[in-house]
Amino acid sequence: MGTRGEDWEEAEMLRVLAYYASLQGGSYSDEDVQKLANRMPNRGPATIKLRIANFVARDPKMKEAGRKGFSGGGNKATAFVQKYLLDDGNFDFAKLLSDCSKYL
Repeated sequence: MGTRGEDWEEAEMLRVLAYYASLQGGSYSDEDVQKLANRMPNRGPATIKLRIANFVARDPKMKEAGRKGFSGGGNKATAFVQKYLLDDGNFDFAKLLSDCSKYL
């Protein structure tokens, strides 16, 4: 597992954001988070859940629904969410998956 304070790589951010963007209502399963962690040797399930909470805090649809998420994660999480949001607040899956494919 990763060490505390270790910077997230772009591939890691993309993988978690793609998972988050696919969720209905921001709810995730522990089983799916564990599967992500198994594919991300530098990240454990708890760290991935925190990153998802960072994305919730920056997702305009979650804010409208009254979900706050976790405000940590700073500029990097904000930039990632904004990069893949469309004007209507939905995620641009085509762009997100295209960028993810660079790391396959």
